[in-house]
Amino acid sequence: MKRLINIKWGLIGGVLLCSSCLKNNGPVQDYSQSPALVSIQGDGQYSGIYVTSQSVLPVGTASASVEVALSVAGLTLSTPVTATLVVDQATLDQYKAENSDPTRLLLPADNYQIANNGAVTISPGQQIVKDSITFFGNKIDFTKDYALPLLLTDGKGARIPDNLKQEVILVKLKSIYEDTYNLSGSRILYNGATVGSGVLATAGITGSAMFSTVSPNVIDGQLADLTSQMSLQINPDNSVTVLPSQANAGNSFASVANDGTCTYNPATKTFTLHYKYYNGAGNLRHIDEVMVGQ
Repeated sequence: MKRLINIKWGLIGGVLLCSSCLKNNGPVQDYSQSPALVSIQGDGQYSGIYVTSQSVLPVGTASASVEVALSVAGLTLSTPVTATLVVDQATLDQYKAENSDPTRLLLPADNYQIANNGAVTISPGQQIVKDSITFFGNKIDFTKDYALPLLLTDGKGARIPDNLKQEVILVKLKSIYEDTYNLSGSRILYNGATVGSGVLATAGITGSAMFSTVSPNVIDGQLADLTSQMSLQINPDNSVTVLPSQANAGNSFASVANDGTCTYNPATKTFTLHYKYYNGAGNLRHIDEVMVGQ
């Protein structure tokens, strides 16, 4: 995951450029005397708490890249700037209140590690430095909604803006089966509810689709060549149960089910599927599909 901790600096260059082009007999703002700032930045503009997420496998570790950046009229400073990232319960409480997320809990301290104990130094000539957070998936209880709330504090050599100093990382489970899969196969359209009704048409399945985590052994994504969704449950013996979407039931068929042997090969990350559903008119649709993880 890309994590960004940064500075928000006004459009100084644009202001100065415009001031050189326009005749103005009034007072001119001198931005060269503006104080240096150090702050948390996310993707794009934000003010208040920057919210992001980190997907973590239930085994092994996951790392988040964290950036701390300097904003100053002269681009860089000749002296170092330091600050510290700390885990802050008050930031989490504020996030919960502002985002209607009352069940979110503070990630236990032994579930992660912040590099350098959160200490960050921007040396002379630098604008951005990176810190990292390591999450330990084998220690995280994914049945709970955890978050890691961060506060940038103790700035020396630059001021920390009050509206750009907080971040909340939502911790999410990533199934080992979550992946983008290359798709191939066919969807057979029958005239009626049975094979005996005869084939109306056949549609090819091509392209690729992302299947996202629902639970450790369930992923959710595209149904055949359609925009509808389905879920795949991978069983302990690597057999697969095809299900209506567990993530978006409103965009699925309640009748989605196995219609033959369905398996997963962990060595090649390949699903071999034979399943069916009935359309709105009650007509049978049978799918033979192979999905290969990228």
